[in-house]
Amino acid sequence: MEKGLLKLQVRFLGSQATTLTTTDDLSPPSAAILKREDLLKADCVLVWPPADGMAGLLEAQQRLAVVETAAAADRFLKHWPAGAIRVASSVEGIGRISFDELPPEPQLLVFMPKAKQALYSLLQTLVQSSAASHEVLLVGEKRSGVDGIGKSLVKAGIDAGKVDSLRHCQIWRVTVQRDDGALLQWLTAALAADRAQFEFTNPLTGKPLSLNSGAGVFSFGQLDEGTELLLSTLCEWLNDCPGDSVAAGKDGRQSGVLKGRVLDFGCGNGVISAALAQFDGRLDIVAVDTSASACESTAFNLSQLAPEAQVIMADGVRPLIDTGEHGAFDWIISNPPFHEGLRKSLEPTLVFFESLASLLKPGGRVLLVANSFLPYQQFLQKHKFEVTVLQEDARFTVMMVKRVLKRQTGH
Repeated sequence: MEKGLLKLQVRFLGSQATTLTTTDDLSPPSAAILKREDLLKADCVLVWPPADGMAGLLEAQQRLAVVETAAAADRFLKHWPAGAIRVASSVEGIGRISFDELPPEPQLLVFMPKAKQALYSLLQTLVQSSAASHEVLLVGEKRSGVDGIGKSLVKAGIDAGKVDSLRHCQIWRVTVQRDDGALLQWLTAALAADRAQFEFTNPLTGKPLSLNSGAGVFSFGQLDEGTELLLSTLCEWLNDCPGDSVAAGKDGRQSGVLKGRVLDFGCGNGVISAALAQFDGRLDIVAVDTSASACESTAFNLSQLAPEAQVIMADGVRPLIDTGEHGAFDWIISNPPFHEGLRKSLEPTLVFFESLASLLKPGGRVLLVANSFLPYQQFLQKHKFEVTVLQEDARFTVMMVKRVLKRQTGH
């Protein structure tokens, strides 16, 4: 699989775990497409397919899959030739792929992205490409907004129509002509900037921090309340540390306790990593996310603050452990995700929690923020971790987590 499409030193780590593929292991859009596989050409290009069983049920033939997440890459690599897989941000998508790789007038099967801006950017790229026309099959759950987009295209006079409605999904066919004036005009009105800049005062430094966010990445264009509470709580905790354990860092900042190698799991736009880098540039930061868009946003935001930081695209943290990061981290600081696409899912975070003991150095600490209704505290305590609630309100809980070490008994 070609990994050079990821910019700014982002690395992709594939998982070695085996994956079972069954017809039950399908998202509704994949189930809908497999039901209407007759619509697909042999050289159809899949764009942003989900990480589900479709990879093992849909034959590669001469097809190319453009994936946005590490989980999807892992799935397809287990069933398709490596040369048929590309990793690309959902913001730029197929625009990152050389059109020399595609058929003369390619058919694209596009799975509706979470961010509509990503779809608009893709269509804009196709209109401005050298191919005379493209057939785009757009599939998505009804709640994803696919129906509204399809109807808007029709209203704008663009050659689009609904092909089928099944499995709580819709399939639309859009014909994209090169230099289509009506489509370009519609996209100009609909397309927001790929990145939105936002600024906030970093609680750890008291200084302004200006960051860019990628469309489709968590908390687009703003600092989310949970991460803000996490950073302010960390600042208070550092200030309350005993004087003999805290050494003043650069500019009087207290960095004696917060030092060493730090993991930002589920980094999103890299807000936590950037705040830490501004606090102390000596921190060895590793940021991980399953999303190519998130990794690109984080790498972009760290390019000046922490150019030596590692940004890794991986499906969870198990690939980190498999590639030598066992017992490597002094700190893990995270606002862990609990959504996969449109669905709530605790599985990635619970698997992450099960790996904490393997990731931390002896005496290492974990600082987490989570929605207060999530059962993280009970899960961690069940797995022999000491959990201290540092801050809690009606919406969020900030927890400090340490591994409970077994007491040694004398003989």
